[in-house]
Amino acid sequence: MRIVPITANEPDARGGDAASAVPQAPIIMLRSDAKTRVAQVSSTPSRLLQLPAELRNRIYRLVLHTAGDEDRIIVTDFGHDRPALLQTCQKIRNEALKIYYYENSFRIDMNSYDSTLLAKFTQKLRDLGLETHSAKPAKEYVECYLRYGDREPNWANLLQWMKFVHGGLVPPRKLTPAERWASGRHSTVRIVISSMNNMVRCLADRPWEEVKKLLEDQRVVLATTNARWMDG
Repeated sequence: MRIVPITANEPDARGGDAASAVPQAPIIMLRSDAKTRVAQVSSTPSRLLQLPAELRNRIYRLVLHTAGDEDRIIVTDFGHDRPALLQTCQKIRNEALKIYYYENSFRIDMNSYDSTLLAKFTQKLRDLGLETHSAKPAKEYVECYLRYGDREPNWANLLQWMKFVHGGLVPPRKLTPAERWASGRHSTVRIVISSMNNMVRCLADRPWEEVKKLLEDQRVVLATTNARWMDG
């Protein structure tokens, strides 16, 4: 595995001329008789690329796919793990990148509802040409599970998160309040946040300051679960 920094620049998933994008052979310094000489490592065609496309995709999935929810790929300020297979050459990367991102699930820990990392990760994915909006069908967008603690109230951070949603910098959450309730997830805080997401999404064409005033009513509802929501 390789840790990929969130701010790293790299070609997007739309690809390009695969042949011209293959990394050049590395130069290795060799020592012989106390003298240093330079050797160029020759590139050899990948046997993987000689296989039929259907078989290559099966191999990609075996290598890149994690098992389940308990194996979500954790995103931190330092980046996230990405298999070395995606670094071999541009053609393999173009073929396998969406399999890795669309068929795995990622997780961001939003301490005190701080959405800064979510915004950075979302931008990174979009720079790669990947879809992030949860309105898309399954396996056609990057699924990112957000873990936040109900015991860490921070209204300013929550409001900033909603502002990011309003500005399109991060995608809205997938479940509506009714869907969250029906799924057995009865946390008042999470239902209120779902309601706020819905409101922001429906009022995307309205000025943020107008939307912000409407969201303020939800603060009192949150305060019924923890008075610290009124701090600050």
